[in-house]
Amino acid sequence: MVDRDGQARIMDFGIARSLKGKGITGAGMMIGTPEYMSPEQVEGKEVDERSDIYSLGVILYEMVAGRVPFEGETPFTVGVKHKSEVPRPPKELNVQIPESLNQVVLKCLEKDKDRRYQSATELKGELGLIAEGMPAAAKAIPKRKAFTSREITVTVGVKKLVVPAVALVALVVLAAVLWRIIPKRKALPIPTDRPSIAVMYFKNNAGDSGLNHWQTMLPNLLVTDLTQSRFIRVLSEDRLGQTVWVRGLLIGLSYLERTSGRPEAALVELDKAWTSAVAEDSLWDQRDILLSQGLAHLAMKSIRQAQDVTAKLEAAVAQAPNKKLIWYSHYLMGMIELEKKNYARAIELFKLGLPLLDADSGNRLLFADATGTAFYESGDLNSARQEYQRIISMNIGRFDYGDIYAKAHYQLGKISEQQGKKAEAGEHYRKFLFLWKDADSGLPEVEDARKSLARLQP
Repeated sequence: MVDRDGQARIMDFGIARSLKGKGITGAGMMIGTPEYMSPEQVEGKEVDERSDIYSLGVILYEMVAGRVPFEGETPFTVGVKHKSEVPRPPKELNVQIPESLNQVVLKCLEKDKDRRYQSATELKGELGLIAEGMPAAAKAIPKRKAFTSREITVTVGVKKLVVPAVALVALVVLAAVLWRIIPKRKALPIPTDRPSIAVMYFKNNAGDSGLNHWQTMLPNLLVTDLTQSRFIRVLSEDRLGQTVWVRGLLIGLSYLERTSGRPEAALVELDKAWTSAVAEDSLWDQRDILLSQGLAHLAMKSIRQAQDVTAKLEAAVAQAPNKKLIWYSHYLMGMIELEKKNYARAIELFKLGLPLLDADSGNRLLFADATGTAFYESGDLNSARQEYQRIISMNIGRFDYGDIYAKAHYQLGKISEQQGKKAEAGEHYRKFLFLWKDADSGLPEVEDARKSLARLQP
């Protein structure tokens, strides 16, 4: 685009749309860059201009502080921070910015969109007041000189305008005539239930690094050709990554809701993920979602519903060529037996599923934790101790199941206390409280660990 001064500007409207138009995302779906997403966008809820205010707040934060307010190793961790963490005031990172600007940025980043600026006009007015209060030297921005060294004036004669205009009218008339006399072919109906196909990437097995560029060129060429077909729907790598990430985020949020004592909210997130997984025919995600649904029902003491989910999960696992995925069923059935206090059967099922996992699978923590719980509840403290010791010695799965790793220290504290090992119990309680210091302080284990520490003091 060219501005009034003749300067070219590169613009990228991305997924922008008119407020009067229909959005490209439906309920439970989202598109965007995680670092700049609003909390409601992370949750797949309805968004409006106040979501843009939040995203603009992220950009303002980055401009004045030199970094975005929330960073993480994965899109999921960034999304969770947008939803739950309070941003560090940018003035702490850049003491030169005025306090008024600091407050404007923080207001843009409010979690509740009703507490943000309600329109861009309101935000613009606030920024205008701040700019008026700044020293003139701080506001002066040198105007970039246009690329043309002098103004260009073009004069066009009347004849030069008339001839092309007449030719254009003639072409329009000719096109109208031909449209009426040429027989029309009926267009083939576009299928509404087209199968989806995803083109991912190619691996260079030739041993020649000079051919690496084909790893991305081949998928792009295939996508370009396949999208010409009206009989299949092609998922680009970006689109596929977005939908998979959205489902992963919803499943992750459901885990947080369930382990925080809100299984009903977990089921809401899982329903959204299930709709997406079915639409994309993602059997892998469907298995993860079914397992999470079963665990959420168990957290609500709904054993019958969990058993119904188990039947669906077994059917989904049966469709997989990898028969080792039966571990899903073993785990959920074991958890059902654990809830029913059939500890021996639960331990048997967990021991059947564990060997089916890869050596580096973080899900090994799930099995060790469940097995440890079964042993502990049955009164076998020594076997329970072995399982929890196994958890804290593992170097896998801590990122996904950090809560299990932390709670293992709590359980070891309980076991050590019951076995009369007071010093060891105190050490594990302190480790648990240290690991949990930035998490949910309302967890019952936190209060119990503090009371136990006080009780163990000489």
